[in-house]
Amino acid sequence: MWDGFNQRKFPRVNLQCEISIQSPDLAAPIPAVTENVGAGGVCVILDKSLDRFSKCRIKLHLDGKSPIIDCEGKVVWAVPTQEIKSSQKRFDTGIEFVELESSGSQRIREFIEAHAAKKL
Repeated sequence: MWDGFNQRKFPRVNLQCEISIQSPDLAAPIPAVTENVGAGGVCVILDKSLDRFSKCRIKLHLDGKSPIIDCEGKVVWAVPTQEIKSSQKRFDTGIEFVELESSGSQRIREFIEAHAAKKL
């Protein structure tokens, strides 16, 4: 995972959550698993490149119990990576939450705090 932006406004927790990303440029949503999650956005490794600053629709599954977080997102960075065991190129991608309802934001914060407390 690329670690070029350590000066974060929102802390991140390494969590693997299912996520679906729908870009207007793509016919079908991209299923993925988050690398980390923060109150301001997520980091995911994708098989497809998304343009920086492009808008997308995010459906984030924090766990199997709570409702899906559904909001707009904006790609803020994307860095090509390569699988060590293959020649497949992938993209380490940071997506900022945009137009996230306060209830969704609160659920993400509580989820992150609960997982961060477990790691202490």
